[in-house]
Amino acid sequence: MEIIDNLDERRFDVSLASLDDHAICVSKESWPGESGGFAGPQDYTYLQVGSDRLPVRSALSSIYCPGGCGEHRVAPHGVLRGFITYGEFADANAIAAEPRKELHFPVIPYYCR
Repeated sequence: MEIIDNLDERRFDVSLASLDDHAICVSKESWPGESGGFAGPQDYTYLQVGSDRLPVRSALSSIYCPGGCGEHRVAPHGVLRGFITYGEFADANAIAAEPRKELHFPVIPYYCR
């Protein structure tokens, strides 16, 4: 997992590289969408800014997809890329002005079925 603070774009660029010889998957609920946000709550993702711990501000309080909302498939030795906007946590300009920030974004891939 790699996280890069992209100050110019006001976002964190995230990538998950597979080191496995088999395809791995990541649920769509736990990976940011095309707009850099999440569809539902993220219990373990947060931004540490100084002494403040900022959770993801999700537009939805919960999400339910019968049978699951799908998954991102990562080919063997492939890479899944995405980004999380600063605005997912608080005011993007305030976060950009903060010199010390650390994104906590645990991702739990699994073997695809």
